Amino acid sequence: MKKSKISIVKDFVKQINPNYRVKYSNQFECDPIEEIVYINFKHAEDANDLFSKFCQEQFGKSYNAVLISLLHEIGHIETFDDDLDEERGNRYALLQYLWDNSDIDRETLHFEYFRLPSEIEATTWAVEFIENNAEMCKNFLKMLDISA
Repeated sequence: MKKSKISIVKDFVKQINPNYRVKYSNQFECDPIEEIVYINFKHAEDANDLFSKFCQEQFGKSYNAVLISLLHEIGHIETFDDDLDEERGNRYALLQYLWDNSDIDRETLHFEYFRLPSEIEATTWAVEFIENNAEMCKNFLKMLDISA
């Protein structure tokens, strides 16, 4: 019997930390306090594409959108810092204001968000995890039937 995608993700995440939980949501996100990672395989493709494009520019390499998004959220748990989280909230409010007033385009909004200190820390953690656990990540994507 073939395992469900959510079961495969849960097993993968448990290898990273057995205390982390995985649940479905309308997008990739996390609750670092409760150590819950929320996923959605049908999350807006353009948001994942922008994140992948950002990773290409920032780290010089492309990563599978599902893998990097999942590990990015785990990275938030791994690198959580109250001060950075508060700063993220303040800076995000400013970006939202600029967006609401049409002062920045969608890609600029996302790229500036991805550069927030807590965001770049989570992404750096994810990139380092992929680089240090390449075979594990490759097998995970194979089990999900997703190309690297």
